[in-house]
Amino acid sequence: MEYILEEEEEEEEEEEDEKEEEEEKEEEEEEEVEEEEEVEEEEEVEEEEEEDERRQISGLEWGGKTFLAGQVGVLSEIACFPHYQVLQWGMMGGGACSE
Repeated sequence: MEYILEEEEEEEEEEEDEKEEEEEKEEEEEEEVEEEEEVEEEEEVEEEEEEDERRQISGLEWGGKTFLAGQVGVLSEIACFPHYQVLQWGMMGGGACSE
């Protein structure tokens, strides 16, 4: 009788161990998925930052529009400021804004 009880207890312990192992595996898989998602998000942010840098280098970004260096007539579309860098690019021959 004691032998049967011990055997049943061992089986229950084995089942519990198996359940715990399965739960641990599931948790590890969830953590891996979360890590992959975080890496993807970081890569997307880096790509957006690089794209922003490229836009800033290749032209002027203003009000959601990107104006490329050397583009003629741009200053008529945007507000005129005394210290506007576009004038230094010579887009309108330096005479677009009167101070």
